[in-house]
Amino acid sequence: MYESSTYTEDDFEDTVASVWNGQLHSFTFSDELTVYATGINLKIGAIMRLTPEIKVGVSVHSPTFYELEETYNTTFTTNFSQTRITTNSSINYFEYNLTTPWRATLSLSSTLNKYLLISADYEIIDYSFSKLYSNEYMFTQENSNINNLYTQTENISIGSEIRFNPISIRGGYKFFGSPYAQQTDNKKEQYCFGIGVNYGSYYLDASYLYMKHEDEYLLLDNPVRSLNERHNLLFTLGFRY
Repeated sequence: MYESSTYTEDDFEDTVASVWNGQLHSFTFSDELTVYATGINLKIGAIMRLTPEIKVGVSVHSPTFYELEETYNTTFTTNFSQTRITTNSSINYFEYNLTTPWRATLSLSSTLNKYLLISADYEIIDYSFSKLYSNEYMFTQENSNINNLYTQTENISIGSEIRFNPISIRGGYKFFGSPYAQQTDNKKEQYCFGIGVNYGSYYLDASYLYMKHEDEYLLLDNPVRSLNERHNLLFTLGFRY
């Protein structure tokens, strides 16, 4: 992963730039971050058909063990009327390891009359299992914060689809439990609806996604609750050949 950002300032009216009698024209600050990562995990799952119409599935995802390498550097350039001064930081290099949470999922799906599909998933994930470690830095406080702030939570999703060839209609709901140990009402919900037409060689699809998320933050040491909402509308045109 490569990430770069640049900030430029050239409007110095009513600022300290007046001390320079107009000689200071602008300055630019840039930083670059490069991340290389490799990871390994294990996924195990099984599906059992209870009846010709009903299937049950279970899966377990082990934690992902990442090895990461980061390089970071900055550049600061100041432009005067007669000269330019550029200062480059040293290239900072850091290696560390990250362990992500494990998760387990129980799934149930049913097909009725070959026209109606209903599915549901129940997922358990333990965010407090995440860990950081390195030979150069102990991450003692960071890991303690993860263990104290985060907890095990559950996610639930339900969806259905009705097919009347070539038209299909879909709907779904997903609930994300709070990952925070002290904020159990910090939850996220998603509602979606979609309709599609499939003619084999090409297909059209339209979908709508509504998400709401309750959050809490501090404003002048006072807790304030907020409700964030997001609406997404997506259209898709695809061809098969």
